[in-house]
Amino acid sequence: MNPITSARLPSSVEVAGAEVRVRCGFRKQIALESLDLESRDGVMGALWLCYGTTLPDGSRSLPDVVAEHAAEAAEAAVAWHNGAWSLMRYGSGGSGAAGGATPRPVFDWGSDACIVASDFMRFYGIDLLDPSTQMHWYRFMAYFLPLTRAGGLVAQAVAARSPAPGQASKAEREGRRQLARAWALPPTELELRESALRKF
Repeated sequence: MNPITSARLPSSVEVAGAEVRVRCGFRKQIALESLDLESRDGVMGALWLCYGTTLPDGSRSLPDVVAEHAAEAAEAAVAWHNGAWSLMRYGSGGSGAAGGATPRPVFDWGSDACIVASDFMRFYGIDLLDPSTQMHWYRFMAYFLPLTRAGGLVAQAVAARSPAPGQASKAEREGRRQLARAWALPPTELELRESALRKF
């Protein structure tokens, strides 16, 4: 069943046989995108973002089943989260970097937040910068994914940062390099480390 056309967007996962509600707001789920899920801190962050609640006394709490089955709960939450990325099942992500190198990222939630907000306002009339704007993660992604393909700033940035096609002419490659510089993301930690090693 397509979650967008169903009457109810998916809002819970199964953990150790129990149905557990997930925090579905897009802001928490965007924060999840920046976590290192290979680290213990990243997994704990995912648990708090997806299941945590703040009690009236200000303390934070996880559901008992989540605390008792943390690894399974984190895996279920991440699978639920990633399911929203598959809402648009057509097109190509483009070619990777040549020679098996790690491809440069073409999008970053933190660096690109303003162009995402701009495109949401331009195309949908939705003000993401207004703290009162609430939206289910799956609904947010149903709006966001088309923005990566055509028509707005997000699409322009993604296209400029993507590798040029192999058959591109010299002039096209130079044009792409200029666009890539204009839309360049800050260097990744790996790139900074590699640059530092080259200098010393």
